[in-house]
Amino acid sequence: MSQPLGGDTLDSLTHYGRADTTPLERLRAVYALAIGEGMRESAGNTTEGRDESVPERLATEANAEAGLFQVSFDSFASVKKVSPASETWLQSLYSQYQTPDAACELQTFMEGVRDRNKPVIGSGEGARFQTLTKTCPAFATEYVQVMLRSDLPHFGPIKRREAELFSGCEAMLKDIEVIADAACP
Repeated sequence: MSQPLGGDTLDSLTHYGRADTTPLERLRAVYALAIGEGMRESAGNTTEGRDESVPERLATEANAEAGLFQVSFDSFASVKKVSPASETWLQSLYSQYQTPDAACELQTFMEGVRDRNKPVIGSGEGARFQTLTKTCPAFATEYVQVMLRSDLPHFGPIKRREAELFSGCEAMLKDIEVIADAACP
């Protein structure tokens, strides 16, 4: 995540003027941007379902957004057009997190959050993607990192700079890094 995966014109950090920092600073920045995007899209609730501003009759299992970052299954097709290498990464993550021993961290992400019990749309692969995105927030987080570095057009709030990249989030991530480095010298 320290390098743009789809080139500068498709990189959210370039769009926010943050791509010219060190690799570690870019990694912190992309996670901080994801926090801003997640709070804007779902108020940080991994159980969020489809975007209700889209009429239900137009919602399909492919375009129904789900989870913290409101990503939809059709994002695979979207990123394939702009960054085939990123599609490979996303497919790998998708497979990895569908295993029974995947570290989804749902319990951690649900601390202080009420399950919204939003329904999944459809019954095929798009529905499985929605379910995984909602029940495996670690997957959703890694998935959105790749998307943020490779498919800027997929994120309306990012394109319009409505999702904030909080310096306080970056500072918090740096503090965590210091603590982790001290614990594991």
